[in-house]
Amino acid sequence: MSEAFRIVTATDFSPHARSAVHRAALLAGQLHTRLDVVTALPLRSIHTLRDLLGLQEDEVLAQLHEVRRLQLEILQTDLSRDYACEVGIDIRRGRAHQQILQHARDTQAGLVVIGAQGEHGPLRSFLGGTSQKLLRLVDRPLLCVRRMPRGPYRSVLVATDFSGSSVAALRLAAKLAPDASLHVLHVLEPLYEMKLVGSGVSQEALRRYREQCDAAARQALRDLLAQAAVAKATPENSEVIAGDPTHTIVRHASELRADLIVLGRAGQSILSSLFLPSAVDPVLADVDADVLVWQGQSAAEDAAQSGT
Repeated sequence: MSEAFRIVTATDFSPHARSAVHRAALLAGQLHTRLDVVTALPLRSIHTLRDLLGLQEDEVLAQLHEVRRLQLEILQTDLSRDYACEVGIDIRRGRAHQQILQHARDTQAGLVVIGAQGEHGPLRSFLGGTSQKLLRLVDRPLLCVRRMPRGPYRSVLVATDFSGSSVAALRLAAKLAPDASLHVLHVLEPLYEMKLVGSGVSQEALRRYREQCDAAARQALRDLLAQAAVAKATPENSEVIAGDPTHTIVRHASELRADLIVLGRAGQSILSSLFLPSAVDPVLADVDADVLVWQGQSAAEDAAQSGT
């Protein structure tokens, strides 16, 4: 890796942000690349302090900026020492998700790392606040970190829907976790099977339909592995399983003791169901793994058109 694959993380100095910052620094050290730590001064907080303290807005902003600068400089020193990586800091004013995304775009960062808020698992936190907005709008890989890293990733599950970002997601997983076991999973969701059942087709026709879908998925998986050309991504470590995507991914991750789940997204994909509240709660709320989402450019553009 090189400077071209810069990593950006964000902190508000909360415990969940601390976990993300340390994972980001660990990855930066592994990849011999630069890490930028961004913090945002939200306008709402500035206005609240202005009213409470009876100060001018620029005075409040100056004081907040100085406090954050001192905190970031201490963090910068600690991370550089502990993870042997170059660390930059940036203090921005405005809404957190907008400032994080803008910094990532300004620096052409290859990865954005954020913390999972609260104590209910990484995917539930995506459904609110900064994480949700970043998930919708980010146009580059987004890693959501649940807990403090205990070391490099050891077991990675890549869940693929064969969308346009699948090859890139698989390659990135191998780069972020070069020493981990790597498993590739496609969940064969019977989207049209229920319609066929309702239309009164025979059991033999249903059997042939399932076999055709399974064969097509297995061929697509072989094509994906060949195109990605990742040494550890082999047919022996790859599976096609029929079922509900959410439950199947969670069960498979648990069986593998995966500490990283990788999901690709490009337009309509598996994420459409994974991040619905009805699917996330209560199943994905208890996933004990970090989650890396690769959102393709087209998906980000579609989300951006719907607003921030």
